[in-house]
Amino acid sequence: MDSEIFTLIFSGTVAISTVFYVILTRKLVHETRETRKFYETPFLVASLDFAENGRNVIQLKIKNIGLGYAQNISFRVYKDYEWVDNQPLAKRGAFKNGIQSFPPNYELIYTIYIGQYGNENPLTENDFVEFDILYHNIHQKLYSNRFKLKFNEITGQGYSTPPLNNENAKVYYLGEINKQLEKINKRTEK
Repeated sequence: MDSEIFTLIFSGTVAISTVFYVILTRKLVHETRETRKFYETPFLVASLDFAENGRNVIQLKIKNIGLGYAQNISFRVYKDYEWVDNQPLAKRGAFKNGIQSFPPNYELIYTIYIGQYGNENPLTENDFVEFDILYHNIHQKLYSNRFKLKFNEITGQGYSTPPLNNENAKVYYLGEINKQLEKINKRTEK
């Protein structure tokens, strides 16, 4: 009788352990799928930034910050900005023709505005660009991200001379060294 009770308790414990094992395995399979999806998913973002060599140049940057490969990228422009006559963003490069391949960390950069004295087309408080980026992952799943990028959000930022971040500071100091070398060359030519 004691061995039957022991066998029954042992069998019940094994059955309960098996149920917990199945539940935990199911959660592990779900997490593995989510991790694989994370590594296969592209994520294209757009932002405005100043060019490294001058705060009068505004660039539109489009970058794949996801870990997955994006393909068949196209753009749908809702509000354009025409910095150069007859050359709005919608008629330039990938915005016009699309792009087939966009690997992780790949970046497109468009100069969208150069401010100059006497510029016929200066920026106003209400200037912005708005567009969708449409793209597929390797399994042909469609993604779409809309961006409304206001110029006054970047032009209203403060800045310092020399720049505070390393990359822009390097460009600044190389420019300063170049100016000094040009002065030296002019003096030696005389």
